[in-house]
Amino acid sequence: MSNGELFFLFYLYYSIIKSPVIKRILLVLGGIYVVYFLINYLLLTETWNDFQSFPLAFGYAVIIFAVFWYLIEFFRSDEVLKLFDYLIIWLSIGLLVYMIVSMPVLMTRHYLIADYNANDEGLMNLMVIIQHTTNYIMYSIYVTGILWTSKALK
Repeated sequence: MSNGELFFLFYLYYSIIKSPVIKRILLVLGGIYVVYFLINYLLLTETWNDFQSFPLAFGYAVIIFAVFWYLIEFFRSDEVLKLFDYLIIWLSIGLLVYMIVSMPVLMTRHYLIADYNANDEGLMNLMVIIQHTTNYIMYSIYVTGILWTSKALK
C-alpha cells in the first residue's frame, strides 16, 4: 500500500468519524506519520524505492485505529439496524482483514530478505501465499459489499 493510499484512507475515515476528540487525535497521528515518513526518507533510506517498513507499520496502525473507532461509532448508532446496507462497513471490514494480516507478513518478509538474506524458499512462498490470500479475501469482501449494497439501493 502506498503513501497516497494511506493518505486517502486517513482522509476518508477522518471525514466520517463524528467525535471531535478522535478527529484531533487522528490529525496529530497523521502529522506524526508525515514527519516520520519524511525523516525516514530523507535521513535513513538510500533511495525513494527503499521499503519503509516502520512508517508503513505506523500508517497501518493509524488507519486500523481510525477504522476501529468508526466501527465503534457505527455500532453505537441507530444505523446498526441496517448493518450490511452501508458500503463503508464492507470496506472497513475488508480493510481491517487486509491490514491486520498483511502488516506482519510484509515486515517479516522484508527483514528476512534485507537483513538476513534468507534463502528459505518455503517460508518466502508461504508469506506470498498468505499475502495473496489476504488480497483475495479483502477484494471478495469488497465485491460482496458492492453487490449487497446495490441490492439494498433498489
